[in-house]
Amino acid sequence: MQINEKLATNIAMEVNAAISRIMSVIWLSCSLMFSVCSAIVLLSTGFFSALLAAWR
Repeated sequence: MQINEKLATNIAMEVNAAISRIMSVIWLSCSLMFSVCSAIVLLSTGFFSALLAAWR
């Protein structure tokens, strides 16, 4: 394999790794935001308060 082919392969692998990291950050952010929004909805609908009242 020539140096140019090795360099191209190395760059392609680095690009794939960078894309994977970016996608991981995006999915982590989305899942965190979904969890926060779900908690806000539960609190705003009074469902959480009803559970606390039933537990007492």
